[in-house]
Amino acid sequence: MITEDLPDGWALASIKETMAADAVVSDGDWVESKDQDPAGNIRLIQLADIGDGNFRNKSERFMNREAADRLNCTYLQKGDVLIARMPDPLGRACQFPGVGQESVTVVDVCLVRCSEGSAFDNKVLKHWINSPSVRNVIALQATGTTRKRITRKKLEALELPVPPLAEQKQIAAKLDELLAQVDTLKTRLDAIPAILKRFRQSVLAAAVSGRLTEEWRSNCDAYPIQDELRKLLKEERKTAWLTEQSRISKRKEVPFDQLKLLKKYKLPVDGYSDDYGLTQIDEAPNEWLVSNIDSVSLVVTGKTPQTSDQSNWGGEIPFISPTQIDADGSITKPVRFVSEAGAKKTPLLPENAILIVCIGTIGKVGYLEKESAFNQQINALIPSGAMHSEFLFIWAKTLHSWLNKTSSAVVNAAIINKSRLCSAPCPVPSLEEQAEIVDRVKQLSSFADQIEQRVKDAQSRVNHLTQSILAKAFRGELTAEWREQHPELISGEHSAEALLARIKAEQEKLKPVKKKRAVRKKKVASA
Repeated sequence: MITEDLPDGWALASIKETMAADAVVSDGDWVESKDQDPAGNIRLIQLADIGDGNFRNKSERFMNREAADRLNCTYLQKGDVLIARMPDPLGRACQFPGVGQESVTVVDVCLVRCSEGSAFDNKVLKHWINSPSVRNVIALQATGTTRKRITRKKLEALELPVPPLAEQKQIAAKLDELLAQVDTLKTRLDAIPAILKRFRQSVLAAAVSGRLTEEWRSNCDAYPIQDELRKLLKEERKTAWLTEQSRISKRKEVPFDQLKLLKKYKLPVDGYSDDYGLTQIDEAPNEWLVSNIDSVSLVVTGKTPQTSDQSNWGGEIPFISPTQIDADGSITKPVRFVSEAGAKKTPLLPENAILIVCIGTIGKVGYLEKESAFNQQINALIPSGAMHSEFLFIWAKTLHSWLNKTSSAVVNAAIINKSRLCSAPCPVPSLEEQAEIVDRVKQLSSFADQIEQRVKDAQSRVNHLTQSILAKAFRGELTAEWREQHPELISGEHSAEALLARIKAEQEKLKPVKKKRAVRKKKVASA
């Protein structure tokens, strides 16, 4: 493992060779489900508790003393090094801090307890196991096909550079200081995504309440009066409906009779429903028209073509289900595609339609950029000409609380039906202001995206920084100056080599003496 020269006073030895007689290196205990007891007072430490340098304290498994004694369990002590023999990542190590009650650990965790006479300090050993060089060796020595693991014997045989004990104290102090600074950076960086999430939410709130374009409106020469907006809304919805009927007729290859179809046209519902005050509709500026989803769009419920009929599938038309709708509203690559035959049996949405999940994970909103089919868990909004599609998408993203509160429970999931969705409130600014709002939201969202990417880059660098610090400590670079100033503490009887020799002599003394077998003399026959 170590190809370069070791620092003065250091030596190379396996973990087993560094352990004094009273040290402990063992697997955890084989504790099965039948041995556990939720009411027990002995904590069972599991793989989920073993972090990469830190104790996570995640599991909630227990056993009683009777079971622990029957299994002859090894009780943990504060400061013990716990090494995960399974990923992820494989070989991660932490120190047991104590959890306020007696504890044991499971068989997939290797327990190392360096006693006072050992050649390693527990803390330094933990850092060494987590260093890049050792982690790479562990990965190479792992076995298993579906899930890699490393044996305790292979861990014991790992050869590590052993600094003198006095220098190990300096290494531990340096690492505590530097890694604490790294943790502080991580904490600050980890807090930024939540801040950006609140920023994005505040941008949406400012957009749909008119605050984002308040100055723009004050400088507007002439803003349409509400009667003009209402008239435009009415005309454009009917036009959108006829356009959609024309698309359906063409797809199904049937004649388009506008006069006949107009007799089937249904006027949108009146008013809106927001009994719990869960939207920002009351904050709409006086210049805006307050309406509902049904008046500004065509609401369409999805349908799945018969899956047993293979002629419905394998075409080029994407089929969208809730799993394809990401949290940011983008649509991931579909896994299923509808054929031309299947497209005649299900609604097809034009590009720029808005998808709203209305069964199960209610409230997810997606923006469609390509003509697609969609399933029955989704209701879609096809915006009329009076609505900017992206403004309607922005408003739909603010309806999450309204959608969930308005939904009703069914056997296996919550649901909001089409008629309820139609009654959802919707503000209607002028088309010019809608376009202005969309532009400003895009600019601010782009700004947030740039910051988010910079944070991700910084987080990656900080994560590499931890490994870089551990690698420097592993090579003795963090304490090079200290060694120059304290040669007497790393040489002679204080050197690692001298300490390892003493441990080896102690281990030899404790080896059982092998009994010599008596050699029987063969009887020689007399001549």
